Parts: sequence; C-alpha cells; structure tokens
Amino acid sequence: MTNVTVQVKGVQLKASTGKMHKRGASPGNRKDYIRVRIIQQILGRKNANPKVIAEMIQYIKKSKSPPYTAFMKLTKTKKYPGMMKRFYSRFKYKDHQLARIHNPSMKRNFYKDHITKVLKAIR
Repeated sequence: MTNVTVQVKGVQLKASTGKMHKRGASPGNRKDYIRVRIIQQILGRKNANPKVIAEMIQYIKKSKSPPYTAFMKLTKTKKYPGMMKRFYSRFKYKDHQLARIHNPSMKRNFYKDHITKVLKAIR
C-alpha cells in the first residue's frame, strides 16, 4: 500500500492505493491510481471523471508547448470527443454538453474550470 500526501493551498490531500490487487499493481499503476484520486479530491465533484482529466494532464505535460496551447492541440485530435464523452457520462445533461464540445468558448471554460485547478495543485 502506497500513501501520498499533497498540500494544496494549505489543505492536505491524502490518497493511498488501498487494497489494490497485487497481481497487476505495478508501481506505475499505483502512481496513476494515486494521481487520479488526488485529482478527484482537487475537483471536489462526484460526477467529474478524474481519469479523463489525468489523461489530459499527461498529454499536456508530454508536449513541449505551454499548457493552454497543448490543450488546444489535444482538442483537435481524434481522442478528444471520446474523452469528453467519458467525462460527461455521469452528468445529467450530457447530450447538451457533448453537442458543445467543439465550441471555442466551451473549450476555454473547460480548461479554466478543470485543467488549471489540477495543474496549479500538482506543480
């Protein structure tokens, strides 16, 4: 079991792997699991899908451009509609949200509301 404590704006967030299955629980999987748990705590929402945010953050960190530019490049890839479909799968008005995923103002707001919170906390 791996425990991690991250301090965000004076608040300590704790995450642990808990009782992960020992057979496919490599250190990489544990780190991803912990990262997702911390993102879930940062967003503070039950209906937001932290795995999608973790994938987006991973893509942004791999690219050598600034985070906003990397996110805009991500929105032009083939993965983006699938990611957004998984992200909004738990929302009540998911059809309305999915109809707007290519709207530039919606992309900007999504980045501002979700991605920047996590990026600030992780840095």
